[in-house]
Amino acid sequence: MRIGSAERALGVRFPPAFRAFLIELGSGGAGSEEFIGLGGPSHLDVVQATLWARQSPRGFPPTLIPLRRDGFGNYDCLDLDCETESSCPVVEWVHEAPNGQRRVLAPDYEAWFASILEMAAED
Repeated sequence: MRIGSAERALGVRFPPAFRAFLIELGSGGAGSEEFIGLGGPSHLDVVQATLWARQSPRGFPPTLIPLRRDGFGNYDCLDLDCETESSCPVVEWVHEAPNGQRRVLAPDYEAWFASILEMAAED
């Protein structure tokens, strides 16, 4: 699936840094970490992962795009409820958090991606 098709399917526009990841790498992993995107296995497909998460009885917000699963039902997500496309933070969505509380993990996709690669290199 192409980026434009994925954006239309989800009703969003991806920030430039995430689009660059999709163009250059698509999806995949580093060490034990897997990145949700396009062009890889179905469990790493951003459209399928987002639509599945949106069906959660816990109320997955429509402005979130899952980027990485933690293995416990939680996601690192792009939060598209941002002032500009280039300043969308990455937040942690915890399926058991009260009132949809989210913790900011990084100010943007690039900083988040770098931190995950660093974490994978340390493992």
